Amino acid sequence: MPIRRAREVLIIVFFIAFGAVNAQQTEFFRDADRSYHRAKQLMEKGQYESARRIFGEYIDAQRDYPDERFVSASYHKALCAMNLFHKDAEFEMYEFSLNFPESIWHRPALLELARYNFNRRDYDDAILYFNRLDLRDYSEEVQDEILFKKGFSAFENEDYELARTSFFPLLEKEGPYTGPVNYYYGHIAYKNENYQTALKSLRKAGEDPNFSSVVPYYVAQIYHFQEKYDELIDYAEPLVDSTSTKRREELAH
Repeated sequence: MPIRRAREVLIIVFFIAFGAVNAQQTEFFRDADRSYHRAKQLMEKGQYESARRIFGEYIDAQRDYPDERFVSASYHKALCAMNLFHKDAEFEMYEFSLNFPESIWHRPALLELARYNFNRRDYDDAILYFNRLDLRDYSEEVQDEILFKKGFSAFENEDYELARTSFFPLLEKEGPYTGPVNYYYGHIAYKNENYQTALKSLRKAGEDPNFSSVVPYYVAQIYHFQEKYDELIDYAEPLVDSTSTKRREELAH
């Protein structure tokens, strides 16, 4: 009888202890879940330092349970470092891309590495990362961004062929890159003495206020090189008159 009673007591104690441990684990995961969402909210508000700290605490607490949210926290912690321009930010994101190649965050990580180097004007590394991106993995808006930034990086590196092929799909596309793309594409065509192509792109670039003042010099030069003197006069005279009028108005003040 005492043995039977002892077994019953042991079983009861076991279930009580199991329940306590389970409750502790449940509370642990609940706290971790709150921390993760808190970090995401801070990041959305641009409070990257605080978000990075909480993501770090979450990662440390969850190392024994590396689920998809753990991977997400690791990516967003690295992204916070990039937004803060920490000196180890690029390495942290690069290490993430190596550690989690199958994650849904792998492609965004490569994109952020490309953006990071572009923003730092490290165009060599930016091109290396842009070349690793498959356009089909991204939205149309991001595709346009990739093509433009890759083309601009190549242009700055004087790799005009890569710049030209990167800009080409955007030439007829209305959007934030229309003016710059046509200007740089036109400039490359001008350097290559492909004057008709240059005229077409530069005229389109001239519709953008950021390039409207410089485009006429290209156009006038092209007409001169082509020996189209009548077109040169027709094109340039209104510009000269406009410039003279503006100059007179400036002097009057």
